[in-house]
Amino acid sequence: MPGRTTPKSDGHAARRKVNSVAGEGARGGRESETIVGIAFDADELGLEKAELRAWQMLMERLDPQELRGSALYHGPVLLPSGKHQLIVAISGPQNSVTYVRNAFSAPDLVAFPGMLPIAQRIINANDLPREYLSLVGYINDRGALLLTDWKTELVPLAQHARWQLSNHSQPLPNLSLLAPESDNQPEHTHSLRVARTDGATQTNMRTFQRTNRERPLARRRLVFALIGTLLILISLGIVASRIIARQLLAKDLNHTPTVTQPTAPPTAIPQAILVVAPLNLKVPCQVGHTTQFIISNNGTADLEWSSNGALFAPRLQLTQTSGTIPPGDSLSIQVGLGQVVKNPQQVVLVIQSNGGTLQITATLGVC
Repeated sequence: MPGRTTPKSDGHAARRKVNSVAGEGARGGRESETIVGIAFDADELGLEKAELRAWQMLMERLDPQELRGSALYHGPVLLPSGKHQLIVAISGPQNSVTYVRNAFSAPDLVAFPGMLPIAQRIINANDLPREYLSLVGYINDRGALLLTDWKTELVPLAQHARWQLSNHSQPLPNLSLLAPESDNQPEHTHSLRVARTDGATQTNMRTFQRTNRERPLARRRLVFALIGTLLILISLGIVASRIIARQLLAKDLNHTPTVTQPTAPPTAIPQAILVVAPLNLKVPCQVGHTTQFIISNNGTADLEWSSNGALFAPRLQLTQTSGTIPPGDSLSIQVGLGQVVKNPQQVVLVIQSNGGTLQITATLGVC
C-alpha cells in the first residue's frame, strides 16, 4: 500500500495543532489516562454505514504521527434509551490520548452529522464499555497504520486521509487495558492481523467470537434450543389445523350470504424522495472557479437534507451544506476550492436526508 511521507494540505497541518486548541484545561486531572473513547450517534449516521462514516471523520481530523504507539478499537453499543452509539477508543501514550481528547473537544463539532454534545462525546477510561470493543489496528513508531485482516474496508478511508499504511506484522501492544475479567478471555496471538478482542454486543450490529472453551457448550445449547423450537412449532401447527377444520365445518353448516361493502382506498402518506445529479464532480483547480450539483425533491413532503461538506474545509467549499427543499423543487449547490490543491485528489460528499442518502465523488484540482 502507498505510504504517506509528508502532509500535503493545510488540513493535516491543522490536525497537528489540536493540542493547543483546547488548552491546559482539557488535560487537567487526566495526566495518567492512557485510553479515551469518542462516541458517535450511529442512528444519525445510519446504522448500516455508521462505522465507515465515523472512521472517516476520525481519520480526517487526526494525524497518525501524533498517535504513534497507539492501538485503535471500536464497538457498537445499545443504550437503555434505545439509541445506538458507535464508540472508537484510542489506547496509547498519554500525549496521544490527550491529543485525541483535545481534537474532539471543539464545541463546533456538534454541528457535524453523528457528533454528540461534548459531555456525551468524550468517554473517560473508567466509563468505557470495554467488553464491547474490538481491536481494529495499531499505529507503529513510524506512524504507519496496521489493520486487522477483518477491517480491510478501512483501507480506502486511510488512503483518502493520507494515513500511511503498513503491510508488515509486528508484536501486538499490551492489550491488558481492554481485557475484561471474566471467563470470556480473548484468544492470545502474536500477529496483529489475526488479533481479536472478545465480548458480544447487545445489538444485532456485530457478534464477536468467543474462545474455544465455550464453543462445545454453546453448540449443545443451540441444538437443544432448535429442537425445542421445532417441537413447539409442530404442536402449534397441529392445534391450529384442528381449530381451522372446526371453523370451516361450522361455516359450511351455518352458511349465510353476506354483502361486502366497498372500502375506500388508503390515503397515501406524504414522503420526501432525494435525487442528486451528477454523482461525479470535477472541481476546477483555480480558486474561485466552481462547478455544481443539484439536489431535487421528487416526493410529496418537505426534504430535510444535510452533508459532510464541512469536513473538507478549507480546501473544499460548498455554498450550502444543509437545508429544506419543498416537494417538486430543486436546489443548486456550487462547489469550488478554497485553497490551491497541488495534486488531484478525491473526496466523497455524503448527502443525508429524510428521503434517502446518496454519495457524490468529487475530484479536486482538475485543470
